[in-house]
Amino acid sequence: MGGPNVWGLPVLNGSHSLWPMQRIKVEIDKDWLTVGDICDYMDVSAYVVTSQLRSGGLPAVKFGREWRIARQDFEDWINAQRLRAGSAESGPEYI
Repeated sequence: MGGPNVWGLPVLNGSHSLWPMQRIKVEIDKDWLTVGDICDYMDVSAYVVTSQLRSGGLPAVKFGREWRIARQDFEDWINAQRLRAGSAESGPEYI
């Protein structure tokens, strides 16, 4: 385990502290987002977004052939994905 950082917390993997990540805030001025809105925001294809929607990974409602995603659900999903990715990187091993 490395020495403490400026807050007195141990340093993880030599560069990341155990300080919590800052929450991502989705700054889109709509309560309900389209697949296109998410594609533009994340710079991914419609296939990537609709795959998440069909699998139930990203909560949404469907009106006929159109999907709508609540902005707050999208924001919560992004932050959950980020935390999950961060915890899977190298586990709790300290240097």
